[in-house]
Amino acid sequence: MGVDGRLYWCYSLARQWAPLEWRVVLYPSNLETDDTFSYRFSAEQTESVTCERNPENDGGVMGIGSGGNFGPFNIYVDGSQGQQAQIAIGIRDHACEDGDIVSVYIGDGYGDRAVFTNREIFNDWDERLVTVRAGYYYQVRAVAVNGTGFKGTCSHRDVNTGEMRVRSNHTSETSIWEAPGGSERAGIVNIRTR
Repeated sequence: MGVDGRLYWCYSLARQWAPLEWRVVLYPSNLETDDTFSYRFSAEQTESVTCERNPENDGGVMGIGSGGNFGPFNIYVDGSQGQQAQIAIGIRDHACEDGDIVSVYIGDGYGDRAVFTNREIFNDWDERLVTVRAGYYYQVRAVAVNGTGFKGTCSHRDVNTGEMRVRSNHTSETSIWEAPGGSERAGIVNIRTR
């Protein structure tokens, strides 16, 4: 187990293999409840077989894009354990507006929900409200759909320059990336009670 009870799983294969994606579904011991949750993560070929835990990889989430992973974001909401609350997920282009396109998903025990789908990002924040449960944690994924849209008087370097913000009424955290088209970053959003 990782920090705050998050699942941490290390698995090594001693052969050449292509990147895969698995989903692990955990069920509670009391099957009459609906407190199941799923966990998606990526697997990549690596020279290392160590399984060191640190704040960057704890929770078992590994992004497949460049620029590192998100968070974990620690977002505080009012309420008691399990109570519904809303957080805001925002995206923007933190460099020149060249037509970068992004998709963002949030995962919970009932599968992934699309927050943004093939959305062009600009320097102003584009924000959506997402319903979550207090005391739980979620996986958030940002996919760089393209590298550059070749718009504006920009350098048109083939890289997606996005920024994500996750906030509530009490906290706000951001993370930026510079990623090639098709790459993905993933991380954890901890929804904590105040």
